[in-house]
Order: sequence, then C-alpha cells, then structure tokens
Amino acid sequence: MRIMSLLFACLLAPLLAVPARAAEKPFLLDQIWLQAPTQFRASEKVKILADVSPRFGFKDVGLNQFLVRTAIQYQPRKTVSYALGFDTVDNYLPTRSHENRLWQQLQLQRRYQQLTISARWRLEERYFVGTPGVSLRQRMMLKASRQLGKSRFSLVGSDELFVTMNNMVDGPVAGIDRNRLFAGVAVAIDRRRTVEAGYRLEYINKTDADDETRRQLVVQLASNF
Repeated sequence: MRIMSLLFACLLAPLLAVPARAAEKPFLLDQIWLQAPTQFRASEKVKILADVSPRFGFKDVGLNQFLVRTAIQYQPRKTVSYALGFDTVDNYLPTRSHENRLWQQLQLQRRYQQLTISARWRLEERYFVGTPGVSLRQRMMLKASRQLGKSRFSLVGSDELFVTMNNMVDGPVAGIDRNRLFAGVAVAIDRRRTVEAGYRLEYINKTDADDETRRQLVVQLASNF
C-alpha cells in the first residue's frame, strides 16, 4: 500500500500544474479509442498478451493512429506480474509516421472485498523510423475498480503519467510528456470477457506549441483465455 500511495501522489502532482488555458476548450469529444486487450494462458504463471487499438478523430475526421501491442507476462504471485513487450504504432496526422517500442513492466495488484487496486510501472524504448537514436519514457499508472454489489457492473477510474527521460534530436524532449485521467464503467459479459467504456481527459505537454487537452471516449473489450 505504501508503494501505491507514493505512485498516486506522483500521478496527482502534474494534474495540479495543468495550465488554466487547458480548461477553456468547450466540452466535446476529440477522439474515440477502441481497444481489444487479450490474454492467452501459456502455463500456470505465463501469459501471452495482445492488443489492437484503432484511434479515430472527430475534429481531424478519420483514423488518427493504429497501435498493435504484444507481450509476454510472468506472474509469480496473484499480486505481482512482470512483462516484456513490443508495440508498433502508425500515426497518420499531421503526417504519416511509424514508431516501434520495446517495453518492460511491473504491475502490483491487490483486492479488498469489492475493491481492486493496481499500480503499474512501464519503461519504454521508443524508435522512430527515419530518426536516429532512442527515446526513453516511463509510464506510471494507478487504477481502481469497485464492483457494484453482486452485479456484473463496476466503477473504474485510473490516472497515468508519462515522463520522457532523455532528449532526442528531432524527437521527444525530457520532462513530463502527458497525463491521462479516466473514469468509466465495466460490465462482465462472462468469466472471460469484460467491456469497459468511459471518458478520458488527456493533457499533452508540448515544447514547440501550446499545450493540448484531448477529450476521448474509450471503449474496450478485454478477453482472457
């Protein structure tokens, strides 16, 4: 719990520093994200993870980004898991670009009756096609899920902070990259599938332009086989 409390404090800090102009934007949706995280059990302690996520824009109408994620996860205990992953990311706006990511992850999870709390730390090595070098980025997320009685419904909330660790020529610079604050509802379809949908506020720290706030509808179908 001490680790989770420390992570929560770190994640909350950048929200308090968001410039006031980020709140001046009218209430609307900028994007819709569709996600399909899937787990395949390879053994008692090992899982194969996969995810496909197309991301569409309302202002910039059409497909903005397409992400494919794969990973292998080792879970020695119910409360702890480690993962090694690889992502491919295609961006379509403002121009077409491609990025590959290697990442390593530690996740802690505890359940208290109907409340589940998880803390996740991820280190990414980001490779941009046509740009030499590698950008290192940390991602720290705290997530809580509260089941509503004995129903299939749960309330879900999370906050994720992204911090770039180094400067890259013609690429990301060191410092806070972005922060994602999410609130939604999850519905257990059956023992293997869960639908989660909600509203996410993403603050993006830009060095060469005004900071940006994006409002996103996130819909996810999670499967566990």
